Amino acid sequence: MVMSKFRLIFISITVLLLVIAPFSGCVDGKNNKPFWDVTNGYFHTNDVKLAQAEVPYTIILPKYLPSDIVQNPNQIYGPVKSGIDTKFEIKIEYKKSDFLIYITEINEVQNWGPNSDLSPIYFESEGVQVIRENANAFSSSGTVKGWNYYWNQSGLTFRVGAFSFTEDEAIKVVESMIKQAE
Repeated sequence: MVMSKFRLIFISITVLLLVIAPFSGCVDGKNNKPFWDVTNGYFHTNDVKLAQAEVPYTIILPKYLPSDIVQNPNQIYGPVKSGIDTKFEIKIEYKKSDFLIYITEINEVQNWGPNSDLSPIYFESEGVQVIRENANAFSSSGTVKGWNYYWNQSGLTFRVGAFSFTEDEAIKVVESMIKQAE
């Protein structure tokens, strides 16, 4: 049940980002100007240092990105630090054309169990169990295929969605994050 709600929220946010991002004036690899916006207690930026100041854990970015993706995230979303919140969930997006890597990091361990209507694949990397599921995302040119990867490590929960890449490239992205989170 927890996984189903998370997937539904993730899919909704991904669709929203893919529809809004092309029109938002955000970084697209050509315009690297940092931006910062706060609305209703949530920040929106492309500056990792600004985002890091808002969360109580080290943000883990992939050390490996496919050649089609620039090293700096296009967008980072998350809650603004407050004395009330103890759970911080941030979302990081790398995007170029139909190529998309979408990362979620949460400072709590969540139970990643398979959903009965899905056929997840489990694999291990650096001693960490990862779930991989086939997934689709919507883009301006239609539906793009990819995978979602889920794992818990160092008190954090990670989810990486990789779309329009080969599975080998997607796994390299995941593995580059796992090595850092030890």
